Amino acid sequence: MLKDVFQNRADRLQKLIGLNAPPIILENEVNLLTEASRKYFHSVREQEQDSQTNGDVFEVDSDDEHYAFLDYCIRSKGMSQVNRISIEDWRKLEN
Repeated sequence: MLKDVFQNRADRLQKLIGLNAPPIILENEVNLLTEASRKYFHSVREQEQDSQTNGDVFEVDSDDEHYAFLDYCIRSKGMSQVNRISIEDWRKLEN
């Protein structure tokens, strides 16, 4: 849905530019497009973050939990820099 709103705003702006709409109308449409893009890309980032966790529930202090925690840290910051998050905070994210 947010993608459709974003696309509709972009199409509308393009059409208004083609019609030589007054600058105030173009400025307003750009503001609306900016807001739509902000909402759309924020939702995309949230979906990506949600997909990084598989929702598995691990026994506290088990090897599986530790491996999943390490995987999360590596995915979050890349191999060269480990994410600085405690396992307790990570457990809250997982639930």
